[in-house]
Amino acid sequence: MTVRALIVAFVLITVASAFAADGAPPELIGAYGHSPQQCQSFHRKTDNVSIISETAYTFCGGSACEATIISYTRKGHSYTLKLAGGWTTTLTEVDDGVFETSDGETLVRCTLKDQIRGIGLLPNTEGAVTATHSALFSALYAENVKTVCPDLSPDIETTATLVEASSRGWVKFLKTRGLLQRSEEDELNYILHSSTMEAQYALREDAEAIPEFCDHVLDAFGREGTIFPNLIADDRPERRKT
Repeated sequence: MTVRALIVAFVLITVASAFAADGAPPELIGAYGHSPQQCQSFHRKTDNVSIISETAYTFCGGSACEATIISYTRKGHSYTLKLAGGWTTTLTEVDDGVFETSDGETLVRCTLKDQIRGIGLLPNTEGAVTATHSALFSALYAENVKTVCPDLSPDIETTATLVEASSRGWVKFLKTRGLLQRSEEDELNYILHSSTMEAQYALREDAEAIPEFCDHVLDAFGREGTIFPNLIADDRPERRKT
């Protein structure tokens, strides 16, 4: 090999092993959780999810939880982000879509599958002490499905029963813990109002983010639904089963 060829080869190897550029690398841009469970419904969460954009690294929902990305350096499977304020952090890909940070954290890339898994479910409920709050959210989610899927029909009687039972169960739980801030009926009305708004927001966000949402929501509430089976019927002529 000639001296010129050796120099060219050395330069190519150096470029391949260490690369620097402004902003964040395209390979890192996306949303991350510390586990697949935290990735569930990541598109409608502010806590328990980290987001890397071309210019910013956001790692929680507070106002002080975002850092501007100045540039990055890549070496092998490791990416070192230079952040505003002189701070740096390194993310090393240890498996497909799984990164270890220089702070000792594990970040798992969130995907469309995680969004679909979260349909009809209340986010940020890892380790929840009661199921009534989650059941109320799911029932209201199904009850309002027509707002985004006009050809799907919830079972009105069953959803009303679920909403009534779970909302009163949630009030009872709060009462036993000494957490009621109003009378029981006022608390019930407040819970129903706030939970309905929460479910309607989730429906809009899910329908916008998830392709073929009206098909996927049946996996949660349709004939063999994983959350509440037979709670939503498909009235689309081409999909109706006789």
